[in-house]
Amino acid sequence: TQDAGNAVFNEDSGDYDFRVESDGNANAFYVQGNTGYIGLGLVPTHNFNLQSAGAVEARFYSSDNDCYLQISSDTDEGQDSHLVFMSGTSGRGSIVYDHHATAASQKMLFKTGDNAVTAMTIDGAGSVGIGTASPSSPLHIKGSALGIQALIESTGTNSYPNLTLKNDAISWGMYADGDDKYKVYSDTGSPIARFVVDVNSRISLSNNDGSNTG
Repeated sequence: TQDAGNAVFNEDSGDYDFRVESDGNANAFYVQGNTGYIGLGLVPTHNFNLQSAGAVEARFYSSDNDCYLQISSDTDEGQDSHLVFMSGTSGRGSIVYDHHATAASQKMLFKTGDNAVTAMTIDGAGSVGIGTASPSSPLHIKGSALGIQALIESTGTNSYPNLTLKNDAISWGMYADGDDKYKVYSDTGSPIARFVVDVNSRISLSNNDGSNTG
């Protein structure tokens, strides 16, 4: 039917499927009558399905402003929002937002290992937990292995990977320098190597002016 400039299909709300064919695809566009499900390339089994052979790409594009992809759950904050990565019909990983009426109790979880392992959690305060769903510091790494470690690696020639601790007055750091020495330094404006160990296990210490104490 047509009214007020609008074309309406199935205005009487009958249980009729609506289907558009393309060259080689009988279900290029499919609206299921009894559910309202929409399918592109197939008979839909979910609220919205998109299926095609070859690489499949969905694009949202604004030519002059911001662009958003929103996943919205019920406003009672009792549900989660899921972005799930599948292999066929099997879940392999996901990003889950755990809603809560209290902002500090909200969490974002990153799941791997056939969606069974929570590899990383970001809580409502922005703290990151790796191996723990309840981080107790801005970065909390937890594991059951005896030799759990955090690795900072630089592969450049003569590079110097660095770990720095800083407060309001001074920075302390440790690094492996370009000549393969391990150094601990302080920095209040100009770094001074306080403790140095070379590959032959020789140790040297420095004064405040950077002079060697031995």
